[in-house]
Amino acid sequence: MVPSGKKQKSGPSGPLFAFGGLLPAPAGRGRGAHFGEGHLVRLRLIRAIQQAGNDLETIREYLDELGPEDAKAEAALHVWEYRQEQAQWGEAWRERFGMPATLYRYRIVDGVELLVESKAAPSREQMLAILRDLRKSFADEE
Repeated sequence: MVPSGKKQKSGPSGPLFAFGGLLPAPAGRGRGAHFGEGHLVRLRLIRAIQQAGNDLETIREYLDELGPEDAKAEAALHVWEYRQEQAQWGEAWRERFGMPATLYRYRIVDGVELLVESKAAPSREQMLAILRDLRKSFADEE
């Protein structure tokens, strides 16, 4: 995104996400540079994925897999917004009727699982470290 040999500007500027690799570069150059509808869709998609608890590196990987096509980004946005709507609806339902919270289930070894309530779930990196340590401790016992 930044031509080779030129330094990337830092600081909170409009193209910050573009320079960070999350958005394609704006159309045009200089003062005529502008973001289009596809950029708006991707910004909304980034926000939806962030609100689901994902970090920027995970979002970057997801967008890389998605590719540059605006139609795919729009379809993904609908999926993420639907997930968010369902999660909000489910949370309201659980609170209203005293239903149990959403749980994440992780397999440690055969016969051993870890259940983590979504509200108490650590970051992705922390959870991976916890799972790695638990699996190692069970492997050490064998």
